Amino acid sequence: MRALYVSVAWALLVGCGGNDDAPKDVDTAEPEECLDTWENWTEGFLRTWCTSCHSSQLPAGRDPDLRYGAPQGSDFDVYGVVVANAVSIQAFATGDSPTMPPVGGPDASDRQRLVDWITCGMPGLGEVEPDPCADGVSSVSGPVRLGGQADADALCADGGVAIEGDLLVDEGAVAECLCRVDGELRISGGETSFPRLGEVGGDLVVEGGAEAFDVPRLHTVGADVSVVSVPALAAVRLSSLVDVGGSVMIERLDQADRVDLSRLRTVAGDLRLSSLPRFRSLIGDAGALHSVGGAIVLSDLDDWTGFYAFDWLTSAGSVEVRDNDRITLVKGFNLLTSVGDVTIVDNDNLVLFDGFGQLTLMQGGLTLRDNPRLEREGALDLIERIDGDVVVRGNMGLQDLGGLRVVQEVGSLHIEDNSRLEQLVDLALTRVHGDLWIEDNGALTTMSGWDALQQVDGDLGLVDLPELDALPTLQLSAVPGTLALRELGVDALAGLGGLTTVGALQIVDNADLADVTALHGLTEVTGDVAVTGNPSLPGAAATELVAAIETIGGSTEVAENGP
Repeated sequence: MRALYVSVAWALLVGCGGNDDAPKDVDTAEPEECLDTWENWTEGFLRTWCTSCHSSQLPAGRDPDLRYGAPQGSDFDVYGVVVANAVSIQAFATGDSPTMPPVGGPDASDRQRLVDWITCGMPGLGEVEPDPCADGVSSVSGPVRLGGQADADALCADGGVAIEGDLLVDEGAVAECLCRVDGELRISGGETSFPRLGEVGGDLVVEGGAEAFDVPRLHTVGADVSVVSVPALAAVRLSSLVDVGGSVMIERLDQADRVDLSRLRTVAGDLRLSSLPRFRSLIGDAGALHSVGGAIVLSDLDDWTGFYAFDWLTSAGSVEVRDNDRITLVKGFNLLTSVGDVTIVDNDNLVLFDGFGQLTLMQGGLTLRDNPRLEREGALDLIERIDGDVVVRGNMGLQDLGGLRVVQEVGSLHIEDNSRLEQLVDLALTRVHGDLWIEDNGALTTMSGWDALQQVDGDLGLVDLPELDALPTLQLSAVPGTLALRELGVDALAGLGGLTTVGALQIVDNADLADVTALHGLTEVTGDVAVTGNPSLPGAAATELVAAIETIGGSTEVAENGP
């Protein structure tokens, strides 16, 4: 019997970006068969696509931004709530012009499958399909090699099978009896289907001439998942995979346009998606993923436009988003509390770098480099310490680095070649363990509010900043490396009056510089001194500065200054 449940409050679905339109007409034609239940398909589908916003695990009292605007109570991991909101869900998430989810989304066939489940009366709760391998299996010693369907039929002659060793698939076959492989599963050719397979103890390797592989119940892989250099493979479907004891490497696939890791929860090693020129969809946006022990690498994904992902991830070794031509935003990672390096590099259309809303400590470094359209960074708002190097370089559209204002300690800080960056103000920075280098930011006019900075352990460089109106006031007494003041727009060096010792001193090619008296407290330079090419600085003033330094350990050059 068919039943259709009507929501009293269809607007509950309006969230995750919002939509003010009324529900549109949708197709409710009777499906030919009613096969799906809440347990065997719909719950997983909604967790994949909806519960990064619509979840009972994001209750009132937590940061409302984590729901991205989804109203409290619209929790689509709860069967009863889904039943009550079926009309709304169907209206906004299906049809010719669906508006949910707001970024990315399932393909048309899965959206129609959701319609069919609703039209069939939303069967679920108590209608759980039994485990096909629950009745016991027989063991077969490995290695086992399948050269085609005849070998698969022979393997399955006596029912369910567990292979104690490796399984090597040279040619495609369907083996409905296979429940477990204790060693490695290597698929090298043809179209392969193991509909009952639940566990692989070793590596899962798909390679070479493989054309398709179907493992819809595979939930555990003990070592690596490697799907690499498989030219004919159109999609990677690992929709039930939960735990991986090694790395997940999905790389160099010429035809694959989607990767389904929608239930993946833990990866002990790396998670790498790279060199997938037709890739358009990470199904579920890794919404179930909680931890990655190694690196998350997303690179050379030329057709991928959306990045609204990893919302339940709490720890990762590092994150790298590199060479993705069409990505416009990096957003997500909102429960991430532990990470090493974060690298965002060479993404031609990236406009916004955001997310990371719970991260206070970065155990590695941060690199934002060569993202020409990047306008602002909003991902560092709570980070107090970055143990590695911070490099912000070559982002020609970058206007705001506001997130750096709460960072108190960094390994080193390089802000270079960001032609639209106008100000670096009100920083909480107290210590730089390496170099502090600000160079070639042509629009930078203001560097105020640096009063908290008490220690720089390497070089301090302010270079090629022609619009800078004044140096920041620094509470520094020593710079053990080079103090480089070159090609600046300032007329005086006020702000550096506390310095007594530097490793080397360069005051070079500053067209408007006329006053260097702020450095008259400098008593020791352990290396070289150069005061050259400052046409507005009287030559006597340059000579007087150098003469006031009691100890100079290297060479001295005073030349080409003003009369």
